[in-house]
Amino acid sequence: MMKKIPVYKHPASYAREHDELAAYRASNQANTACKEAIEAAIRDHYRDNRLDTAAVNQVVQQFGYDRTFHVLAITVCQADWDRRYSPDNRAWANAMSIPANPDAWGTDRNCYLAVNSHPGLVNLFLSQTRKAYAQERQKTSVRDMLKKLPETTSPKISAKFRSDDEVGQDAGVSGDTIRNYIALTQLVPELQQMVDEKKIGMTPAVEISYLKPEEQQMLLTAIDSEQATPSLSQAQRMKKLSRDGKLNDDTMLDIMMEQKKPEGYNVVLSADKLRKYFPRSYTPQKMEETILKLLDAWLRKRQRDQSR
Repeated sequence: MMKKIPVYKHPASYAREHDELAAYRASNQANTACKEAIEAAIRDHYRDNRLDTAAVNQVVQQFGYDRTFHVLAITVCQADWDRRYSPDNRAWANAMSIPANPDAWGTDRNCYLAVNSHPGLVNLFLSQTRKAYAQERQKTSVRDMLKKLPETTSPKISAKFRSDDEVGQDAGVSGDTIRNYIALTQLVPELQQMVDEKKIGMTPAVEISYLKPEEQQMLLTAIDSEQATPSLSQAQRMKKLSRDGKLNDDTMLDIMMEQKKPEGYNVVLSADKLRKYFPRSYTPQKMEETILKLLDAWLRKRQRDQSR
């Protein structure tokens, strides 16, 4: 996996002099793949003048932050004159101190690693990546702090001492965030890992943390059986059943076997795409009414065809 290949940050001349050409070549190959992955992610996730943050996750999951930042820094430094990159991102890239990597003809090999997408979108992708990395670092610092917290900050009595609010101030986050992280420490290791890997969302994970360890083990069995993770509403019902002493293998499986409602499944048609099909005098409401009438007619035709 590309994520495990170390980023070699020296030029080819240094690698040759120190007998490290194999490491240099492996890293350079991964850098090229990362460059292409960034271009693909921007292409896949740019819609309606908006770059979805999923683009960052698509690249970072495969290559990690270190290599992604390395390629982005090279890209900005190769076009330091381009004001479509923000002053902040240009200053960040220059601070990365990317060394030149000239070939035999004096061409900087780094130019081949520069992302070829629109500079404005690369700038946005870089800003989103830096923000995601800062949030990840913040989570890590909060978790490290939680390891040092006294027993008085356990979920059951933290409301009394409120020391989690003080810790939150030190970490730059809210007391509620600290309380959520404290709750997550009550998860069994397998569930904690699923939260870290974003297989289970933070909010349902907090609800699950109130289950007894043996109930959490039952949940792991149900997750494996159904190949699905609990939604927030499912986790809340599990918590209630646990509190009432009614959570067992059967009730757990009943909940997990429910078909979850698809989340975020919306079809959006922009006015620009639809405008060519309608007279200029049509309002958005009139366009919607016409589309629905046409869909109704299409549905009736399908039904007639199927009944023959």
